[in-house]
Amino acid sequence: MASSDEIQNNPEYKRLRKLMDDPRYWKKQDPAYVEMIREGFRKLYDTPAEAGSAANEAGVSGQHHAQDDEVAHVSTGEVVIPLSAQTPGIMKLLYQTLGKDMIKYTVGSGAEQRNPTSGLAAFADEIGKCPALPRMSFRMINETTAMHKRSRRIWLCKTDQATGRKYWEEQNNRVN
Repeated sequence: MASSDEIQNNPEYKRLRKLMDDPRYWKKQDPAYVEMIREGFRKLYDTPAEAGSAANEAGVSGQHHAQDDEVAHVSTGEVVIPLSAQTPGIMKLLYQTLGKDMIKYTVGSGAEQRNPTSGLAAFADEIGKCPALPRMSFRMINETTAMHKRSRRIWLCKTDQATGRKYWEEQNNRVN
């Protein structure tokens, strides 16, 4: 693999970096335009992880990403809450839901998971565990069973067979 200095002095890298300044990339996120840039990075690097890391590094240090100071792995369906929307009410609800685990989902906390390939922060649910339930509303019976405190209905942790993701499903039975 070429050194970082060799890559950054490469005319193709400079061309890609200039293309990233175009609003079609950073604002409109035009799929064809973004893919063209990704393909360019893939051609410059030996592995997809190196290409992705380099593209992220170039994007974070770019003029249109000046407010960013971290790069992370996120998955489809995950919600990122901008600082401007982190009101006391929203943060209280998140803390009630996640409890002490909230720190694992806080960028820059040092408690984030790390992607084993890139070393970048990752914020996925822990593999093999159901997502946290609001502790204010649920009593955990064990790791896969919970009871809603008010309705006294039982909820079971299930696994989506297509994706392998865990989720909670309300059951029709009640505990008296």
